[in-house]
Amino acid sequence: MTLNPEYLEKYKSNVIIVEGKKDISSLTALGFEKIYSLNKNLVSLRERIEQISLQISKNDKISILTDLDKKGNQLYEKIKPILQELGFTLDSKFRSLLIKEKISHVEGLHKFTETGF
Repeated sequence: MTLNPEYLEKYKSNVIIVEGKKDISSLTALGFEKIYSLNKNLVSLRERIEQISLQISKNDKISILTDLDKKGNQLYEKIKPILQELGFTLDSKFRSLLIKEKISHVEGLHKFTETGF
């Protein structure tokens, strides 16, 4: 299964929130730039979201790309209301695309594109 890289182009201007460093590496390899990891030691999830919120604009669309496994979905459900409460616009289309294409882990996303490594 391959994912046409053109499908990803429309999301490259979004702020992308991911779980960890490998997710950042995979998205960076695909040309994404505004990527923020939730994985920061000694900081609560809420504090980390607030830190990220200070680095981005309220005009930015945000895609939450936690993994599509049980843990990732639970994390998504925790993050989404915090970002909404802080006044950000969420764009779930990118996440929906991954679900449709049965891509469960963001760190391997680059392997599913036609230009994958």
